[in-house]
Amino acid sequence: VEELPEMYRRPLVMADFEGYTQQEVADELGLSLPGAKSRVQRARAKLGELLKTCCEIEFGREGRAVAFHRRHPGEPGQRRCKRADCADGA
Repeated sequence: VEELPEMYRRPLVMADFEGYTQQEVADELGLSLPGAKSRVQRARAKLGELLKTCCEIEFGREGRAVAFHRRHPGEPGQRRCKRADCADGA
């Protein structure tokens, strides 16, 4: 989540981690409701792409992630984390 640009990170955190409704996200950030919904959806998509570069993700029948397995550094498709506190030591 921390690797997302702020314009996507904040709406995502508010909606998915802090329990704000999307209308509350819109009001708090000065966005229209469609604009807030779009940012949250784009953030979810971007986060999904980031996760796919470091993890094998298993999905259930409903299309929701049910488990993940971290790839080992150097494994094909592995993207090194930019943060200093990452487990892969990058």
